[in-house]
Amino acid sequence: DSSWGLEATLPPGPEMGNFSLRQGRSVEVSGGDIFVGSRQAIQQFTNQSDGQWVVRKTFHAPSAAAGFGNYLAVHNGVLVTGSDFDSTGGEFAGSAHVFEEHPPGSGEWSEGERLSAAPPSIGEHFGIGVAVHGQTIAIGAVPNRDGGQIGSVYIFERALDGWNLVQNLRASDEQILDAFGAMVALDNC
Repeated sequence: DSSWGLEATLPPGPEMGNFSLRQGRSVEVSGGDIFVGSRQAIQQFTNQSDGQWVVRKTFHAPSAAAGFGNYLAVHNGVLVTGSDFDSTGGEFAGSAHVFEEHPPGSGEWSEGERLSAAPPSIGEHFGIGVAVHGQTIAIGAVPNRDGGQIGSVYIFERALDGWNLVQNLRASDEQILDAFGAMVALDNC
């Protein structure tokens, strides 16, 4: 049968409060769980043996992480979310937050690093696109200043001391409004 049907609706849990206003802004599936981003929070849903989907974990935004949950990526026990309106490093400089599950599949998550552009700059919107695969994280940044929106992609790799910036990619033919980095993906890194 090649038809699709509605299996379930995932309502926000009561701990979400006003954060449920934009539930579904971003959605990722990993290991049979569904991660749903909303304004300032992410919920991890898991399917129980009776077929009911329940909230397994809620990830709340650290202070000042505006845009947390708008963009997310999950792979093998690593959750990355972009906070492109975070103004910690300057107005709308942006950031990304890494959460790690130890061991993968256990449900035991800890907040890891806060990643940012090097150096962060006003209006960078770092975190507007995020991807993770294996030991690599890609973070998009599309500055909205001077009418430019000429973006870039920051590549981080896992090392013994955490996630290290290894490269900043830019389009070879960059032009105004191309928004390079607004969407990113990784595979087989």
